Amino acid sequence: MQHFISKAIAEKTDPEKWEQAKRDAKARMGGKHSARAMQLATQLYQKRGGGYKGKKPTSKSNSLKKWGKQKWGWSGDRKKRVKKSFESFLQKGKGVYLPQAKIDRLLSSDEGKKKLKSAERKKSEATRQGEQYSRHGLAAGTSLGKSYNPWQEANDLCKGVKKKDSRLERAGVSGYNKPKRTPNHPTKSHIVVAKEGDKVKTIRFGQQGKKVGTVSGTAGEPKKGESDRMKAKRKSFKARHGKNIARGKMSAAYWADKVKW
Repeated sequence: MQHFISKAIAEKTDPEKWEQAKRDAKARMGGKHSARAMQLATQLYQKRGGGYKGKKPTSKSNSLKKWGKQKWGWSGDRKKRVKKSFESFLQKGKGVYLPQAKIDRLLSSDEGKKKLKSAERKKSEATRQGEQYSRHGLAAGTSLGKSYNPWQEANDLCKGVKKKDSRLERAGVSGYNKPKRTPNHPTKSHIVVAKEGDKVKTIRFGQQGKKVGTVSGTAGEPKKGESDRMKAKRKSFKARHGKNIARGKMSAAYWADKVKW
């Protein structure tokens, strides 16, 4: 089988944490490897504070990411619909596991119903024989119809598995720990949705109107040839707020120091 290699690769910064997440995910999924198990492993890795570096993949360059965004379901569960595909998969329903839109199309015609029943029989027979997968012929046109390495794909999968945190949208930022200027706020110049491990906190920081690198504002990053007055301002700020800066990402002083001093 040829492996599908994604062009967009996000590397995990904590390999040990990732390996443990994979072991735990496979244990929860009956001890078998699957693309869904790798999605669960990615969720566990992120919840435990695992990070990424490199280019974030998109649904165009990563078929597992595209798969995670689709609404999938079990063809045998006619009345039982689950909003989230991943929750649907974990419930382990009856029939074959396909995009819900494809199931609906098949059910809309007599020919489609025959194909679906045939696929369900093949899947049931494969399950009785202890096989994890079955060649039922309905995967064509879905991400399951492509040959790819799910371990590589799961490694490519970045933060799109879970629904985007509503706090990011409310703050108007592109992601965690990415500060943004807020020129229309009455008192604070910046906002950030800080994340450290499992902790998430929206923080406003910086005095509005105090421009970086000005005598009446803040010193900003050290610059070649800057005045002694500017150096003294920076030193004074760091001395006054040293304890709070040392608290890390959950502190407004940390972000003020990072962005404005």
